[in-house]
Order: sequence, then structure tokens, then C-alpha cells
Amino acid sequence: MKKLFLFIAFIQLSVLGHAQHVAVSADKMNVLYVGVPNPITVVAEGLQCKNTTIAIEGAQVTPGGEPCRFSVIVKKPGKVIAKVFEISKGGNKIIGEIVFRVKSIPAPQTYIRWVHNGEINKSDLVKQQGIILHVDGFDWDYPYHVTSYTILIVREKNMIYYKDCLGPRFDNELISQFQSLKSGDKIIAYNIESSGPENKLEKLEPIQLTIKN
Repeated sequence: MKKLFLFIAFIQLSVLGHAQHVAVSADKMNVLYVGVPNPITVVAEGLQCKNTTIAIEGAQVTPGGEPCRFSVIVKKPGKVIAKVFEISKGGNKIIGEIVFRVKSIPAPQTYIRWVHNGEINKSDLVKQQGIILHVDGFDWDYPYHVTSYTILIVREKNMIYYKDCLGPRFDNELISQFQSLKSGDKIIAYNIESSGPENKLEKLEPIQLTIKN
């Protein structure tokens, strides 16, 4: 019996493979994410890296640039079966397989200086470069970025400024407006759109901040 080990991203899986029989020892950690390169390392006891390969139906599998490393891009949520092969002159021989769950990347939360809905000092606001995106607990190079948004400034229930913006950054005009804010003024960023895997646009939650000094 050969021992087969698969590692994915920051998750480690151990697989014992012999013919068609595979046992997974790390339940609920075998996850791939749609639209991004998922790094996988395959090591089989008694085999050199050059003599092992992996195949996943419906996914793009490419060499990862290092021994035993592969990059996998999956296209839709669900499940896929990764089959590991021993490369030999007589033909490739399957030595193990594992089922991976495939998930969409979670939608990000929107922030300005890590505040989504709450108070912010004007002195802190004017130092910010733009809107940031983050998913709590998602330890990955996040593929989303802000493509457009609208900024609204309200003072005593009256709109005093409005602008449609492209990209995540605050331009000089916006920074100038922030510098003139007073305590109690509200800044609302809405119609926030981001581009994700395969350039798919997604509308995100608005940000509402109140100047507190």
C-alpha cells in the first residue's frame, strides 16, 4: 500500500491510496474555491514528484512551478474528484482519489479604515486611500477589487456633496471634501461594485460613517 498526501492552500489533508480505495483523515477541510488558483501538493511514498500527476474533471490543472505542486482552477460550486496517478512507461496508474468540495468565494465586507457602519475621526478619514474589501477568516489572496462607487455627504439631513467614482481610491477632490467635514456629518458610500473571478461584477453593502470630531 502506498501512502498518498495532499495539501491544499493552508489546509493539510492525508490520503491513503491503494487502487481505487481512498480514506480521508481530515474531514471538512477538502475545499477548493471557484475562479482562483488553488495550490495543491501531491506526495506519494516511494515515488518521485516527477512520477506523480493529478487530474480533475471539469477543472484546469497546471504545474505549480515547484516539485509535487499543482495549481487547480474550478469553475462552479459543487464537488469534484481529484485522481492521483503514477506516471510509468506502461501508462498512468491511478493510486488514489479524493473528493473536494467546491465553494464560491464569500462576498467581501466593505470598509473605510476598517469601519463599515459607525463613527470615524476626520483626521483618520483624510488619511485613507480608498475603500477596502475583506472577508473575515478567509486566508487567501482575495481576487475582488472595487470598480466603482458613489459617495454622498449629508449635513443636518441635507445632501451637500455627491460624486460617482471609478476604482477604489479617493481622489484629491474627495480628500478636499473630507477635510471640510464637521462633527455629525455623514459619509455614505453606496452602489459599490466589485469585480471578482472571471471579471464577474457584484454589488456590495454600502458604508455609512459619522464624523465624530
